Amino acid sequence: MLTAKDVMDIICEHVTERRPFSLIRLGDGEARLLGYPDFHDVNELQHSLLIWYGKYRPLDGKVMLPLKAQVVTAAQNANILGLPKKKAKNKMHRVLVSQLIGKLDLIKHEIAHCTVTREIQRQGWWRNLISEQDAISVIGCFDVRQTLCAIGVKDVRWYPVPSEAKYVKPIAQHYPQRHNELIEELERDVNLGDLFFVGAGPNGKVYCDVIKQQGGIAIDIGSVMDGWARVETRPYIKNYPERYSL
Repeated sequence: MLTAKDVMDIICEHVTERRPFSLIRLGDGEARLLGYPDFHDVNELQHSLLIWYGKYRPLDGKVMLPLKAQVVTAAQNANILGLPKKKAKNKMHRVLVSQLIGKLDLIKHEIAHCTVTREIQRQGWWRNLISEQDAISVIGCFDVRQTLCAIGVKDVRWYPVPSEAKYVKPIAQHYPQRHNELIEELERDVNLGDLFFVGAGPNGKVYCDVIKQQGGIAIDIGSVMDGWARVETRPYIKNYPERYSL
């Protein structure tokens, strides 16, 4: 398993050489999606959908099958996969390993822990990388443009998405409406070497893949972006806000 330093070195190399890249992380929620319907029934899937989309969640699990296929493709195409550590009683980890590594032969991928982007944040390495860039794009529910500009970025483009329902009540539908719209925007806008930071739940994995396929560099940082926005959506942000801010 790659260390945070290993991951950061790989990212910096791709940024310097402007080579397409994606890092995506998969956790319990994605395990429920990827395990449906073989490992998880619709009730377990709905648990994650309620967290992600709230009242805007699709009630028919079959509606999520296209997203499942897109997330699988994103995992196949990623340079680095972030996965939970193996635990004997962790059913979600077993599902991910069975689906992604057993069925799809992803053992050849570079693997890191799914919290690796948080460790990079705590080390201050995101700030170092970002401060060296003239232009950055972000995909997320919080507008962090002023924060990024304050540390030296001249041009920040924000692609907004509805918030995760567990933490902030969404005001619009993310999947499939905004999801499909944003894919079209990315296919039109992304150029070779463009650097993106993405915090958009399971949909964000797909956006990372689209960015890479268009020649960009996509990093799925998840809730780290909430810390940049100074929104305390997670206990670790609330308890250590200075560690998760820029």
